[in-house]
Amino acid sequence: MKTIKLILISIIALTTLSCSKSDSDAPLTSNAPETLYPSDYALRNASGTTEYYVYFGLLNNPFNSNTISSILNQGSYSNKIIYTYNKPNGTILIGPSANPNQTLPSNLPFQIGTTYNFSINANKLTITANGQNYILTLEP
Repeated sequence: MKTIKLILISIIALTTLSCSKSDSDAPLTSNAPETLYPSDYALRNASGTTEYYVYFGLLNNPFNSNTISSILNQGSYSNKIIYTYNKPNGTILIGPSANPNQTLPSNLPFQIGTTYNFSINANKLTITANGQNYILTLEP
């Protein structure tokens, strides 16, 4: 009888241990920051020139505010943004130019008045535009 009890206890213990979650089963949210402020991400080409840059500021200022808190740069073009974030995903709404004398060319991927989805995993921000992923790296 003792042998049967020991076998049953062993089976229960092994089943419990084999069904428990491991660290590798943890969702990707554990690699994402709790908040985005203050952080900036950049995508640089092979020569080190910044092609795309995103800065997440403390406030999501309305586009009609004179204060620029969050911004997305595409080369030399800068636009105000409003973002949402629910770890590890979010959205970026592209607003008006940060420089009133600039007009955003239509061939750039991120256009005014459009909302783009993004996700964060570790130090990588992935923004999807027109079916293409743009992967930016957290700046030091």
